[in-house]
Amino acid sequence: MGSADAALMLADRYGEAPFDDSLAQNLAPEDVRRVGRIAQEHGANEDAYRWLTVAAEKGDTASMRQLIRHYDVDDLKRCWIWVLLAKRLGADIRCGIYRAVNDAGEEWDEDTGGNVYPIDIEEDVELDDLEIDDMTVAREAADNLYRTIVR
Repeated sequence: MGSADAALMLADRYGEAPFDDSLAQNLAPEDVRRVGRIAQEHGANEDAYRWLTVAAEKGDTASMRQLIRHYDVDDLKRCWIWVLLAKRLGADIRCGIYRAVNDAGEEWDEDTGGNVYPIDIEEDVELDDLEIDDMTVAREAADNLYRTIVR
């Protein structure tokens, strides 16, 4: 087990992680998001924002969505950077998240069959348009982040 894995285990168990940026670089994006979620659960919102941003910059689209919904909500240009980056990665994070349930309210699967009801887990993300100059800046920033992810 590496030191990054050990730090993640400590975060899960005790609600805090002895993380620095070098340790976070060794974690998968979804694990960095997990550290952000743990920080958020313990009221450490600045740490949560920091780790969600690191995860988003590593390509984690779920973190991008969370940043738009909870942290960058007042920074329209930053929100658009996340939307454009996610799009480059093949995801439309503006679309809501749904799950399918059956008549009993249980997770629907095709083996069981029956009626299917979509349940809205997260609503669509709606953003105002940016001025053309700001959109150009956001697109360039998203492209730069994309290049760091795919190299």
